[in-house]
Amino acid sequence: MNLSQVLPLAVASFLMGGSVFADGPSWNREFTSAKAEAKSNGRSLFILFTGHGWCHACEIVDREVFRTEQFVESTEGRYIFLELDFNFGDGPEEEEREKELMQLRSHYLASAVPTVVLADTNGRPYGYITGYEAGSGPDAYLELLSSAENAKKRFDELLKSADGASGKVRAKLLDQALETISPMLGEISDRGDDPLLKFYAPVIDEVLASINEADPTAKKYVALKDRRGSWAEGEAVFERLEEFSAAKDWSGAIGYIDRCLPATTSDSIRWRLESAKQTYLEWDDRNEEALSNSRRLLTEDGITDQYRENFLDRESYNLFRLDRVEEAVEHYDQRIADAGEDQEKRLRLLYWKAQMLHGRDPVSVPVEAWQRYLDEVEHGSDKWLTATVLLAREFQRAGSHEKALPLLEEYLKVESNSWVMLDAAASHLALGNHKRCREYIEQTTELNGKLKDSERQSEQNQFEIVSDRIKKLSQKLGD
Repeated sequence: MNLSQVLPLAVASFLMGGSVFADGPSWNREFTSAKAEAKSNGRSLFILFTGHGWCHACEIVDREVFRTEQFVESTEGRYIFLELDFNFGDGPEEEEREKELMQLRSHYLASAVPTVVLADTNGRPYGYITGYEAGSGPDAYLELLSSAENAKKRFDELLKSADGASGKVRAKLLDQALETISPMLGEISDRGDDPLLKFYAPVIDEVLASINEADPTAKKYVALKDRRGSWAEGEAVFERLEEFSAAKDWSGAIGYIDRCLPATTSDSIRWRLESAKQTYLEWDDRNEEALSNSRRLLTEDGITDQYRENFLDRESYNLFRLDRVEEAVEHYDQRIADAGEDQEKRLRLLYWKAQMLHGRDPVSVPVEAWQRYLDEVEHGSDKWLTATVLLAREFQRAGSHEKALPLLEEYLKVESNSWVMLDAAASHLALGNHKRCREYIEQTTELNGKLKDSERQSEQNQFEIVSDRIKKLSQKLGD
């Protein structure tokens, strides 16, 4: 997830409850000390850029990988673990921490979370793992780590061989070393800069200084630099947009894009600008214009499938924002039907239809949407957990606590979640089951207490929020 994105409120509320799992690695949370420890112990840095509480994939990889016994045992003694959590409190210290983390994010080209950067004892990256697909588990993740470690080992061997060589022979060995490490770093389109040129420039410059410019190896690196230059020229436009974003000057950003588009000759940059304009129109609450803009772009020649899906999503979003709910529902239903046998696409559309209807009246409409989604997802899966709790909350909103409770208690058989426990307590209270309400409050208090002294800002925030809800429920209970 891009760091500028925010979860829908319903999902953010769902995640807020959090769960407590087995302890994971021993995380350092301060870059300077982690780097010094890596240098002292001769270990690689395992740098995790994450966003607990607002990045769903971050929570899933934490649960499915980092906190598993298999991962902890397999990585023990191999890394110095550093967690950079993009959650910030108030006050000067937190402002300074945010500034430092944003600088590290920029330096390490980690524009999305979750991203893991594997770096040597000097802090130089040799591998990236970005994102996480739910259900992949520790085996797949450890395999990625193993691939990066093997590349690093071969890289070091080639550098050692190069130490005893000179001239073209040394240049060839250095080139082979760079070829080994390059696939582990990703492309300029992945990182926002060329990671090989950014982090291994001295090695590349030495290769170029040792061979003739007509040599194919020299041409390869010159082409790489030229490509980076062309990319940077295009990125200058988006750097300017970041200034508008920082000032929350959405109208200014839209005007700037409108001035840039006629002079844009690159199709890729043009579509990125069009997508950015769509976002700024929505942020500026110009939903009628945003709807027209998305529909205009959907008729454009050369639109890719990825952009087509994106602008279809924006069309339905703006219909909802304009309270044209029936039209928006018809829009989703048609796309769901068109998805045919593409189950992944179908589930995504069913989910977003339910999400957009969540909290709307009559309650029967979002209830039907969440039930339809729930019927198609695997029991016990992350999707099932989400659908189960949000369907239960719609029943609670309707006052149907007798229908909400079985869903909440089925959820809790799969996962212990503070917020869902309190949902169950609230429904028991509404139905007059004071004993069961009290039991859930006691369980939640115990679970929540484990977060009180957490080093994570997100878990400290969660402790306070859950404690406040416990207090309010206890007051209603008369305790």
